[in-house]
Amino acid sequence: DKESADLAQARGVAWYLHGGLAAPWRVASQLIRAGCVVVVASSRVRWARSPFPHLAGDTDLEAAQIGSTSRGSVIGVHDPPMGWSAYGQTMTTPLLDPSVVAFHPTNAAAELAAQLAARLESRRGDDGSYGGGGMSLLLTRLVHQPAHDGDTRSGATLRVLRNRCLTAD
Repeated sequence: DKESADLAQARGVAWYLHGGLAAPWRVASQLIRAGCVVVVASSRVRWARSPFPHLAGDTDLEAAQIGSTSRGSVIGVHDPPMGWSAYGQTMTTPLLDPSVVAFHPTNAAAELAAQLAARLESRRGDDGSYGGGGMSLLLTRLVHQPAHDGDTRSGATLRVLRNRCLTAD
């Protein structure tokens, strides 16, 4: 919105006002390929200062996770009738928060941003929509889930941003 654009301008942060869900990711991909560090942020984010000096810059992207923990959980199941294979484990990971995602100028980061734009433009996904938690799920899948069945991944590396640095809570 205009208020956010004025604030960004006052803080010396470049900004781009766009339309549509895919536009910021498409523009981010182009800027990343041009060698820029790009922060894609929701209009709900209110910046106290420029985020750029606070980015580590040692990975392809930096993003916060939804929830109070930045670690995953081990989930175990036990089904005695299965005999020797009665126990199984898997690892869960918190969803990534698409409200603030910082991309560094790498091929993997540019490809991830392009994949996000393409998915949003085509509305391709398990549930066919990316509203609500869907965008978080899409971002998390493209970063963490392995490639499979002709579905490619960018191979981007991730640094988790601390939620407490991004919220007023």
